[in-house]
Amino acid sequence: MAALRRDNGILALKYDLFETAKNDLQRANSLRSGDVLTNFYLGRVHRLTAGSEQDREVAERHFRQAIEFDEQRGVLPDAHLELALLKIQTRDPESYSAIQASLKTYVALYQRNNAGALPANMDAICDYMSITGDNTWSVARVLNVAHTNVAGGSSNPQRSGE
Repeated sequence: MAALRRDNGILALKYDLFETAKNDLQRANSLRSGDVLTNFYLGRVHRLTAGSEQDREVAERHFRQAIEFDEQRGVLPDAHLELALLKIQTRDPESYSAIQASLKTYVALYQRNNAGALPANMDAICDYMSITGDNTWSVARVLNVAHTNVAGGSSNPQRSGE
């Protein structure tokens, strides 16, 4: 039942039915709070509809939970990007290093999950890095990709096409 509610909420979010999405995702979260996708999409709907600092805090909490629940697998790089986008909106220089770390993790996980390819939004990522004070950061497509969590864990590198 939790997966059905989650999937209905995700579908509603894709059609900008924010209240329906929020209700279904919250119901799914009450049935199974440790679901990565439920927390990610709850964070997303709260970020997109945030009208107050409290809404942004709820969004951040859900993004952080999604990241925590996905830590071992590392298959949801978008949670790191969404967290960075949320924090950029505050324009707080105190959070710039955390934003940069989230963006770098997003790119590294994306590359790991996509045979070393760079995300299509690299121009925007570089702009976000620049906004946070790093005008020199860049990353290249990699040919050797470790298929392990970027943040740590045991390594089982596999070679991608060269």
